Amino acid sequence: MLNLATVTSLSKLRLIPCKGVFNASARHLLADLGRRISINTGEARETSYLFQRISVLVQRFNAVLLHDSLPAADCTD
Repeated sequence: MLNLATVTSLSKLRLIPCKGVFNASARHLLADLGRRISINTGEARETSYLFQRISVLVQRFNAVLLHDSLPAADCTD
């Protein structure tokens, strides 16, 4: 259940904004990097894997920021 302190904490979050799309320069950079990795590894799907890994890292980082911003629960049950 959300109380006033939790709502106040949530309003102060500083998460990485991610709307699911990369801008053109980021796509170009990651595509080029993925292509170079594909050449070295022989795996044609390296670019897709790279985009997926970055998306997971952003989600994990946002989860850590969210967790660290919430007030500590008193667990003395």
